[in-house]
Amino acid sequence: MNTKWIVIIALLGIVTGFTSIYFYNGRNTPKEPIVIDYDPYDNGIYASGILENVEPNVDIYAEISGRVTHVAVAVGEPVKKDEKILTIDPAEQEAIVARDLSALLHDNETLLNAQDQLKKLQNETSDSKNTDRAVEFVNVATKALNVSQARYNANKSLLDRTDIKSPLDGVILRVPTVGEYVSVNGANKGHDKVPIVQIGVPSSYMVVRCFVNELLVPDLPAGKLEAMLFFKGGNYQGLPLEYMRTEPFIISNNAVLNEKTGTRVLPILFKFQRPLNYSIYPGQSVDVYIKPQG
Repeated sequence: MNTKWIVIIALLGIVTGFTSIYFYNGRNTPKEPIVIDYDPYDNGIYASGILENVEPNVDIYAEISGRVTHVAVAVGEPVKKDEKILTIDPAEQEAIVARDLSALLHDNETLLNAQDQLKKLQNETSDSKNTDRAVEFVNVATKALNVSQARYNANKSLLDRTDIKSPLDGVILRVPTVGEYVSVNGANKGHDKVPIVQIGVPSSYMVVRCFVNELLVPDLPAGKLEAMLFFKGGNYQGLPLEYMRTEPFIISNNAVLNEKTGTRVLPILFKFQRPLNYSIYPGQSVDVYIKPQG
């Protein structure tokens, strides 16, 4: 093949490459960003909102440490008052009780020896200083035995707490799995007071805690506020809100979103009836528009 044809083939390859890039970029042109503006009022006051339950969740902590051997309910299932939720292996607590019993027997033996020594000194014509020291030792041994007895009784009573039961009617929001280790500090070692079980209280209403930028606070009307809620994701149908209260202080937005924006906001609480055709959850972010003055 001569040089002429080699050059022609190379040029055709270059042209084909640029043509492919042109048509590929044409098919993958990014779409314009979706801008949703569903303000139901004339210049309504916008506020970001977070959904909350009307009633606070109930947190349950283990009274003994050990691995979960049985779980009777799953997340999302209803539970009745006094219904068993899970069972904890008592082996670790039994070891604690055995240790306390050993200490209790030791302290009891110490007290008996101290009492015998005191009797001997009292029956003999001994130095009063020795008798006083023996009396003091008996008193110390008696106090130690009382402490050991109380510790033993308390830990032994916890052997009856291997079953975690629900304190009320509700819905399970959090529960450990079989084999998971739970402790008196929470669901996992190293976690500080994380509840092993969380129960939600069912309600037909939810609360939205919204946050109005402090620059917009002067535009808020006095007294009862009128507002609408919109769920993110293109649902344009708003829900009317019922005013509950305005918090009597302005806070940093950092405490709300963990973002160092420097913005300060006024918390306002509304409530609304749960929609039947829309799945919503506590902690979900929403958009709120408040009717301004005038």
